[in-house]
Amino acid sequence: MTTFEIVAYQGGRNAEIADLILNIQRGDVGIHVPIEEQPELFDIATAYRDGAFWLAVSDGEVVGTIGMMRYGSSGVLKKLFVKQDYRGPQGAAQALFERQLSGRQRKVSAPSTWTRPPSRPDLIPSTSVADLRSSIGRNCLRATAFQIGTA
Repeated sequence: MTTFEIVAYQGGRNAEIADLILNIQRGDVGIHVPIEEQPELFDIATAYRDGAFWLAVSDGEVVGTIGMMRYGSSGVLKKLFVKQDYRGPQGAAQALFERQLSGRQRKVSAPSTWTRPPSRPDLIPSTSVADLRSSIGRNCLRATAFQIGTA
């Protein structure tokens, strides 16, 4: 496993992040979602200002991403994409997921079951945190919603 570090997004690098995500969506997952349908990739800092966005970085290169975006009184876990060489139980996907789940940047209360917003039937179905943890590293998740704590 190649080494990496998890860092909070500090702005910039939008083109590099968009390229990573689009390449994984198209090449690894086999879905083609035009960048125009992912407007948050044009301005990540603004899109995630009420949430959080993290990067996995190796030798200065972005090798993974994860974000949490506010969705009403809930949040949506978004953009969990990691280069293939950085996946696995001890990989960047797991580290990004755990960092986001820890709520270090925002107070987050993650229930035992996460649900998708009713207006987004294309997202993965409701699932338990344990099931999500076991799938991290093997799959690229498109998005999952969870409650944001207000305390």
